[in-house]
Amino acid sequence: MNHFTRLITLICAVSWIAGCSTPNSTRSGSNLPSTPDVVAYCHESFMERIDLGKLEQSHGDLITWSADVFEAMPESGNRIDAEAIGLASGYMIVTRPNHEVGDAADSDREFRLSTMTMSWNNTDDSLIFSGLHAYAHHVPRLDNTVTRTVVGGTGRFLGRPGIATVTPEGDAWFKVQIYLAR
Repeated sequence: MNHFTRLITLICAVSWIAGCSTPNSTRSGSNLPSTPDVVAYCHESFMERIDLGKLEQSHGDLITWSADVFEAMPESGNRIDAEAIGLASGYMIVTRPNHEVGDAADSDREFRLSTMTMSWNNTDDSLIFSGLHAYAHHVPRLDNTVTRTVVGGTGRFLGRPGIATVTPEGDAWFKVQIYLAR
């Protein structure tokens, strides 16, 4: 097994274990609050797709990205009209180039394992999110709302797994609603 295959296997195993050990993706019957503990807005500033598999879209391709974190989205929609309170960075690995699962089979979509870290400026506070979601081919960003597992965190988030709902707001903006276990 080569180094890349071992790395991918380790990432998938850790994400699967974390997903199995946290509350379910719905808040009913869980110890998650009905309103989010944290609401933040992210504006992506960088995204790159790295073709690691076969030429074109294929299993194992890697997408990396970075975003500034804000308390609110400015009315203008322009990120320079607000002060960033943190940084979010992440990566996605294509795990199934063609979405061929269940009734929602769609050859224009692909599954990606997505992991992101969000950290707040001048603090020890950070959160790690992970999830497996369908994305449109040739479109790097989400085009639908998804719920991701909050694997864990540091600072005020230490020992607080939960879920995060990520909603695209257009023009590289995303709303992140975070629900943490009590």
